[in-house]
Amino acid sequence: MDRSNTFSSSFLLLILLGFHFHVFFVSSQVEGDVRCLKGIKETLSDPLNRLSDWRFDNTTIGFICKFAGVSCWNDRENRVLSLTLRDFKLSGKIPEALKHCGKNIQKLDLASNSFSLEIPREICSWMPFLVSLDLSSNQLSGFIPPTIEKCSYLNELVLSNNQLSGSIPFEFGSLGRLRKFSVANNRLSGTISEFFNRFDREGFEGNSGLCGGPLGGKCGGMSKKNLAIIIAAGVFGAAASLLLAFGLWWWYHLSGKKKKGHGVGSGVGGGGGDWALRLRGYKLCAGSLFQNPIVYNSLKSISKDQSFFEHDDEFPLIFGKPENEVVA
Repeated sequence: MDRSNTFSSSFLLLILLGFHFHVFFVSSQVEGDVRCLKGIKETLSDPLNRLSDWRFDNTTIGFICKFAGVSCWNDRENRVLSLTLRDFKLSGKIPEALKHCGKNIQKLDLASNSFSLEIPREICSWMPFLVSLDLSSNQLSGFIPPTIEKCSYLNELVLSNNQLSGSIPFEFGSLGRLRKFSVANNRLSGTISEFFNRFDREGFEGNSGLCGGPLGGKCGGMSKKNLAIIIAAGVFGAAASLLLAFGLWWWYHLSGKKKKGHGVGSGVGGGGGDWALRLRGYKLCAGSLFQNPIVYNSLKSISKDQSFFEHDDEFPLIFGKPENEVVA
């Protein structure tokens, strides 16, 4: 009899301990979800006050289930099932407080806001049981973290309309439950894995560097844009070379004409250069004209008085015989 009572007492004690542990575990999870939402509100900028009804002075059961954008597993416990903050005009980085929503949350929709910086590498460590993740139409940049593969239950992954760069991680090939996928309108590049051949091409468009997969075409070739740039550069270079060659030719031709036209003895009339050539063969000497000695010792002074050369018979008065002529 005593043995049976002892066994019954021990069994009841185990049940009570298990119940208390369950209550403690559930309460800690509930407290974590409250901390998650509180941290989100404190971290983000909310210019439209869309989170104004997120008040934490209420401690009744299920009070967070009435918050805007929050859905719970049921109204009798504070366990967040999904968080839909689409088009709330929130800004900031994706809050680390999401890790406190932990193992309860299955849907996270932050689309059409102004979230910036990178997607946290730990996002699927924080929320490993996510079924739907939508971060589209934000200002997210940087690489897509390969660690998203840890969200192995994902059915939907939408990252479109951001500023993401790099390639689509090949690790995503392990997301066997994935049914909806979009990275459209980013800055991605590289080859699309064959894993994505079953998805629509619309989910990959708007990335000039992506190739293969649903987009079709071979990778490694030159894009139409790059080809057009190279052709335009070639045409411009050829045109510039032709203009330069023409300019050099014109300058050379024009400078040659100037040298010929501005030589010594050039002047008005057909005989302008004649007398200058004739002068080179004579020695300059002194002569007398109207009883005044005149000495012409340079062609410059001679050219100033052109009237002096009107008659060829005046040359002997001033100039002697040519140097190469022997006087008898």
